[in-house]
Amino acid sequence: MNASRQQRYRRLAELVARAKRIVLATHERADGDAFGSLLAFRQLVLAGRTVVALAPESSPSGYAFLPGIETVVTEAESVTVDDADLVMLFDCGDVQRTHLAEKLYFLGAHRPFVALLDHHPTRTTWRDRQLVDLAIVETAASSTSELVAEYCAANGISVSPAAATALLTGIVTDTGGFQNLSTTLEAMETAAELLKRGANLRRIVQATMRTKSLRTLQLWGRALERLVRDPATGTVSTALTLQDLRECGVDLDSTESTEGIANFLNSLEDARIILVLREKSGGLIKGSLRTKQPDVNVADLAAVYGGGGHTKAAGFTVAGEIVRGERGWSVQEKK
Repeated sequence: MNASRQQRYRRLAELVARAKRIVLATHERADGDAFGSLLAFRQLVLAGRTVVALAPESSPSGYAFLPGIETVVTEAESVTVDDADLVMLFDCGDVQRTHLAEKLYFLGAHRPFVALLDHHPTRTTWRDRQLVDLAIVETAASSTSELVAEYCAANGISVSPAAATALLTGIVTDTGGFQNLSTTLEAMETAAELLKRGANLRRIVQATMRTKSLRTLQLWGRALERLVRDPATGTVSTALTLQDLRECGVDLDSTESTEGIANFLNSLEDARIILVLREKSGGLIKGSLRTKQPDVNVADLAAVYGGGGHTKAAGFTVAGEIVRGERGWSVQEKK
């Protein structure tokens, strides 16, 4: 940990110490790292304070084993920020994805202090106004959960077994069970320390890596059946429609229908890039990109479509329709 980041962690601890009401928020349709970092921080700051944890448009049931998951608010409209002393954003990639950007924007100079912890390249402005006062971003980290653990170490904060389980969930899910390229020495060392603190790795793996419903596997079967490899680029692509999700009885907002499949396909031996396209309501298409190649940056590819993410895992959402061509699946503008 460099001196600059350690100083920012200490500054954040000072802000937390003075705050009486804290709003914690992560991105829409939260994943394991989003829930892990959010709920661990909630555990750390809860004593003697009013704390609201927001994960907009999410399905917390998928992480029902995490302590405190029942307290997570999924409707941003019900969360007020004007009376907060501190707003903390986690793992969002873009402040707009927390669904709080508009509220913070219109409060102007009267908005609360806003801090951010993220391991994505993060957009901290909305309508050209800076909304984040303290940004702690480290793209080399495996996960935002790793940064929360680092924050605790920098400030001598004891991590409970519940918080350790939440943080290890974030690391396990964002490293693909310690198998993808974000699995660094620092991530492994942090995981080991969390295990010492009482994190329940067996429960995490059982819930996030080994449990798949029959309906989910039926949906995955359709995606696997449609795999196409472009020999020119090494891109392997597939696609799922709204009809697929309905017929398989899968939640239309399920992250397993894109991210889960993309992560699974990233183990393909002869694939340079994985692309999973999923039709959403309202004429939108969600794309998930993955790679395990050291010379490929899928975040740059996602940015072409207005998306973003990590160098090895990124995504985008665009208006259009899914089409199949000779070289694979793609999105084209509706006629």
